[in-house]
Amino acid sequence: MNQLHLYRKRYIPDQINDLKDDKILYASDNCLVTEWNTIHPRKDIARGVSLYVLEFGWKISHMFDAEGNPVYWYIDIIETERKEEENALIFHDLLLDVVIYPDGDTRLLDLDELADALEKRLIPEDYALKAMRRSYALLKAIRNDEIKRYLDVLSAFE
Repeated sequence: MNQLHLYRKRYIPDQINDLKDDKILYASDNCLVTEWNTIHPRKDIARGVSLYVLEFGWKISHMFDAEGNPVYWYIDIIETERKEEENALIFHDLLLDVVIYPDGDTRLLDLDELADALEKRLIPEDYALKAMRRSYALLKAIRNDEIKRYLDVLSAFE
């Protein structure tokens, strides 16, 4: 079987990134686990391990600094597009993100960015609606501590 190709589609800025350097640790029809290094050097994080929960549209990443210390959990809201003929997955970044800090503080990010993208018609309306609904479901899963099972799965690959 051909190697699975991964891409990230961003709306702001409008670009598609080939995630060719991400290492796939596990893949099934419903989830994917990868490990990766930051594309551009950063002071706060150097690498991460990500669990793509395809049925919910969440990319849960545990971020680490250059010394290997955990920094925070970062969850992208995504839509997955399958390209069977190319054996590829395109992860559409739906702009909304949630960060869970080590002390449990949780923040929803970029709601203003999603509003701007929707207003300027940079993102399809159905994707914006999915972003809001998926973020709500995620925040509910965090509040009810249901997210722990996904964090535990991801921790097994660290």
